[in-house]
Amino acid sequence: MFQRGQFSAADTEAVAHVQTLYALQIPFYVLGIMGVQVLHATSTNRVLMWVSIGNFFTNVIGNYVFMRLWGVAGIALATSIVYLLSMIVLLSAARRRLAALEQVPP
Repeated sequence: MFQRGQFSAADTEAVAHVQTLYALQIPFYVLGIMGVQVLHATSTNRVLMWVSIGNFFTNVIGNYVFMRLWGVAGIALATSIVYLLSMIVLLSAARRRLAALEQVPP
C-alpha cells in the first residue's frame, strides 16, 4: 500500500526493522519521563542536566559504533539503548531523592 512504486519490498522491510528497533524505546521513554517529573518536582534539576549530557555522549558514541555494525538500524538500536540507560539513571536518582526527602523531619 505504501510502496507506490517508490519503495521496493526490501526497502519496506528495512524501514520496518528500523521502526521496530525504535519502538523498543517507548516503555523506557515513558518511565524515564516519570523520573524526570519526580526530579523536577523535587528541584533536582542538576541531575537532569548531567543525565542530558550523558545521554548526548552515549548517543553519539552508540550511533557511531552501532551504525558501523548494523547501518541505519544500529542508530535506532543505539537510541533505544540510550533511553534504557537514561531511564535506569533517572529512576534511581528519583528513588534516592524521594528516600532522602522521607528522612527529613517535617
